[in-house]
Amino acid sequence: MRRRLAAAVAVRLTASLAPGPLSGPAAARQLVPSPLVFGTLRLHEAPQPFQLLTKAWDLGIEAFDTAAVYGNGESERILGAWLRDINTPPAARRNAVIISKGGCGPPSSGWEPRLERHDLEQELDESLRRLGRVDVYLLHRDDPTKSIRDIVDGVAALCAARNVTAWGCSNWSTRRFADARRYAAETQQNPPSVSSVQESLATPRHAPWPGTTCMGRTDRRYYAQHRDVVVVGWECLAKGFLAGRWSRADMFSADAPLPCDEPADDMLQWRDARLRSAYLTPENFARRERASRLGRVHGLHAEHVALAWARHQPYSSRVCVATTSIARLADDARALALHLSPSDLAWLESGDPALLPARLRSRVKSR
Repeated sequence: MRRRLAAAVAVRLTASLAPGPLSGPAAARQLVPSPLVFGTLRLHEAPQPFQLLTKAWDLGIEAFDTAAVYGNGESERILGAWLRDINTPPAARRNAVIISKGGCGPPSSGWEPRLERHDLEQELDESLRRLGRVDVYLLHRDDPTKSIRDIVDGVAALCAARNVTAWGCSNWSTRRFADARRYAAETQQNPPSVSSVQESLATPRHAPWPGTTCMGRTDRRYYAQHRDVVVVGWECLAKGFLAGRWSRADMFSADAPLPCDEPADDMLQWRDARLRSAYLTPENFARRERASRLGRVHGLHAEHVALAWARHQPYSSRVCVATTSIARLADDARALALHLSPSDLAWLESGDPALLPARLRSRVKSR
């Protein structure tokens, strides 16, 4: 009797000491381990796509973001072929985290949401055929007319049936994302654990693309309180604005009408107008100038500071970098070496002289 009691106590003690499921930042690190995520929006346009993907892995980028609509599936096909290629690093073939997205139409449709269960099932199956596996599946757009209950029930069951580890949302409002997590918890389903949102030092004055969401102060507070959620920031360089693209002469006048949401016949002209209207503001030019100023004292440029700013947000931030150039990718990775304090982040945003970084203060005094 005493032996059985002692054995039972030992079993309970062992169970109590065993590590439980990871939570908070540890869970986020396990799901998307690297601070940078490689974006494949234009992978199908890269002259050396396999070499580009291998360079990303060699630079320590362990997660790759793609979508069914990127290149009409071609970016997924290339990424999947790289994962199967015998010359790809074995560790990448085994361990690269593949994030794919579905649930929206092509650019010609205005990226309209398509969240019916049969549409998602067909689209995910096509992505799996091209990629071989999907580790994280994101709903690329939201349809606020659909109930959270129906969406969560459908995508959670679909991911479980297709052996997808985690799911999440791209371009959902924080309120809807929080509602989805709450409902999933109440019904004991796998909750969304990744949110992909536009996040940039250059604050857009409107959503750059139809149906997208941009990070604001309220959103940052929510994600800072839920650090088990991975936040993948996209368009962190404001489509090149923070790397020097465009000048003040390219700004629209203050009373110019906003570009329409519907894509125009001239797609390139419509795209340029959307970006210039969203990002080219006096406040954002001032932020770019401060980023350039801080970068110079570290031997870096404004784009490195902007990427570091996104990386150092007070939540489980991952920064999506997308390029077709191997040299540009290697240069972007230099941002990983730059540490920014909370006051640095605040100064970059506001320009408050009281928050001027110490290294800049010392340069002012030496003049």
